[in-house]
Amino acid sequence: MNADSTDAESPSSSDPAQAIELIYKHRPDVQTALRDELEALLKGEPDLILDYPTMSRIRFTVRDWDRPALLKAKEWTPSERILLFEFWNDPDKLQLKLMVGPGEEETRRKLFEMVRANPGLFQSPRSTDVKHGRIFSRRFLGRRMYEEGVSDDEREGEIRRRWAEFLDEDLPRIEAALKEERWIWEPA
Repeated sequence: MNADSTDAESPSSSDPAQAIELIYKHRPDVQTALRDELEALLKGEPDLILDYPTMSRIRFTVRDWDRPALLKAKEWTPSERILLFEFWNDPDKLQLKLMVGPGEEETRRKLFEMVRANPGLFQSPRSTDVKHGRIFSRRFLGRRMYEEGVSDDEREGEIRRRWAEFLDEDLPRIEAALKEERWIWEPA
């Protein structure tokens, strides 16, 4: 680097704090990369619909679930879908959860009854009074996958492996459980 450099971002050799700040500012943003990867996976599945993603929550649903009975959410997402999958894209882990959102109490009650009737598939929330009830969860990435030395390719490979397992194993079982709920499929 030229001693006469006027680059405001170039750290001086006498200011280690400035050098650390510059490294931090330009570090790879794993959460953004993961969000982009997840959105690409979702867009590649014609039977899934992306629903109001944020940096830390990538929401989606199954196209067939857009039924009047399940469009009863209040104060959650603009789509009013009461049943949404969410990738929780945290700085040290990535999880996929199926959430029952806030909304019409009768719909929530019926969904939680379905959960209790299928304990091998769903996880009952501690309380059905919670605003957002997690009824299914699958870990995609654990803390180890965020450690230094783990490449983006390794993370992406693990996500793709877990995604395939979800699509092949979990999603068909969840869809089958919902198909058993006649009230969802009845005409409005």
